[in-house]
Amino acid sequence: MKIEIRQYRASDLNAVLDTWEVATRLAHKFMTDEFISKERKNVADI
Repeated sequence: MKIEIRQYRASDLNAVLDTWEVATRLAHKFMTDEFISKERKNVADI
């Protein structure tokens, strides 16, 4: 498997958000789907 580390591109946003969401759900099981959905938008916008 080849791994490439490179600078972030705007086209990476969905992959980054998907990774953030999976990690958030694993680490914070108490957070509701509604809250995570709102925060996903905030993470993308901020």
